[in-house]
Amino acid sequence: MKNYKSLSLKTTGVVLTLFFIAVAAFGGDVKETKSLAIITTSDLQSKVIPFETEVKRDGKRVKISVGGMERIASVAEGVRSKTDGALMVSTGDDLMGVFYEMFGGMPEIRSMNLAGYDVANPGNHEFDFGVDVYGKAIRGAKFSIVSSNLTFKGGVPSKKIKPYVIKEISGVKVGIFGLITPNLQEESSIGDNVIVDEDIYSVAGRMVSVLDKEGVDIVVALTHIGGALDTLLASKVSGIDIIVGGHSHEYLYKTVTAPDGNETIIVQAGAGGEKVGALFFNFDGDSITDHNWELVLLDEMVGEKKRIKRYLARFKKKFNRKLGQPVGESLVDLDARKDTVREKESNLGNLITDSWLDWFQKKGRDINIAITNAGAIRGDRIYPAGLFSFKDLIDIDPFGNTVYEVKLIGSDLKKVLEIGASALIVEGDGYKEGERTSAGGFYQVSGLEIHIDTSKRPFSAIYDGRDVKRVVFPGERVVKVMVKDGTGWAPLDLKREYTILVPSWLVKGGDGYYIFREIEDKVDSTFIMVDLLMFYFKEHSPVDPKVEDRIVIEGN
Repeated sequence: MKNYKSLSLKTTGVVLTLFFIAVAAFGGDVKETKSLAIITTSDLQSKVIPFETEVKRDGKRVKISVGGMERIASVAEGVRSKTDGALMVSTGDDLMGVFYEMFGGMPEIRSMNLAGYDVANPGNHEFDFGVDVYGKAIRGAKFSIVSSNLTFKGGVPSKKIKPYVIKEISGVKVGIFGLITPNLQEESSIGDNVIVDEDIYSVAGRMVSVLDKEGVDIVVALTHIGGALDTLLASKVSGIDIIVGGHSHEYLYKTVTAPDGNETIIVQAGAGGEKVGALFFNFDGDSITDHNWELVLLDEMVGEKKRIKRYLARFKKKFNRKLGQPVGESLVDLDARKDTVREKESNLGNLITDSWLDWFQKKGRDINIAITNAGAIRGDRIYPAGLFSFKDLIDIDPFGNTVYEVKLIGSDLKKVLEIGASALIVEGDGYKEGERTSAGGFYQVSGLEIHIDTSKRPFSAIYDGRDVKRVVFPGERVVKVMVKDGTGWAPLDLKREYTILVPSWLVKGGDGYYIFREIEDKVDSTFIMVDLLMFYFKEHSPVDPKVEDRIVIEGN
């Protein structure tokens, strides 16, 4: 693969200007070359209003304001001014979470109109609240919406969403089709009136044939299938010039050789609206040349479109006001004290992990185990029984971690449980700084009954960052594990494969859980932990979680 260097917007304009001067000077039968760009956001997640995040600058972590549709629009305007033509696209999951639920997608869609989006395809989260809610949201969309492997049995989506669209930019015909994850039925709430064609490769092949007959110059696939499937798509289907992807929350820029020997460009611009991606390329009338990819951080330096900022200001005000309104009620105090959640079972820990299983099981998923690190539960206090607002839930879980599905065999699950049990420090147990998880690495669980004997020797290892150089001792504290199995319980089977839910922090090896870094079979559901807790409160209030011997501690 050729290593293309990223060019700044200014540099790109200079290079293209010199190219056109050279063509004019030497003449000949050279076809007119167009400088084009595709501007993209991936997995916007309803973050149309700027928000705070941390970045590393000069070796220090600092808080900055990023994102916001007014900044996205400003960057897009800059890209358009430096090219002969540009398309602005979205790859799905623009609508998600509490903001989407509160306003039904209207501020996201209308601000996208104002920013000048040309085409979008839906992601799985657009359907979290059902097809009808999404249908109402997109009624006002002035941009095209494409999805080639979705079929709707009536309703707004069937009229609004098309399998493909053709856009002409600076005389170049661009055919665009869309693909959504084959696992949509498992990942969202589409009901029985939506059919998903899971054979994305056959669908893509048909779309390429259709667009070829339409006489397009460039074929673009907008996908919400993840980077791994994008790569397979490019390697299996000829005729796709560019894949603009989403769903896996990656920053991607690469080329893959298609079966016909031509190269397909794949890009993805991360998630959450922190950055905008711009793919610059020339089109000489026959093929794409000189492509390069630029990611622009949406901080205060990129400018803003005042009209969009003014439009969204009232939603920001309403959103902040609604955050304080009750989402549900608890009949009992919820215990978030550190000396509870980091040392023993907590009713709040049970509530949080139960909320995950409840969501996935309602989607028909056969998942019975959830584990969170105790450090994800904040507040360090008793939350009194009564009404809870979304602000309260953010106070409990402020980090924005997503929930992953991880497949691992029982022996690896036992290792995970030993790592967590090592958080309990007992005098004389051989504790060494840095060789076991911190107090925040203790766990809260659902679907498990764990017996821990602290008189026995804990897990310890020599770490290299989040990886392990050497396991000093595997741990022997977890003396009994029972696993929820349907309506009953069964002993942990060390050879059986289990699917468990864990936060993204642990999947990335946080708190010393190196096991998750080594496991390949893991999928980010992209559901945020606090959102699932909120959904549970709304559906099951008043909640009444209890301590019920999920974690039994014996010994000293």
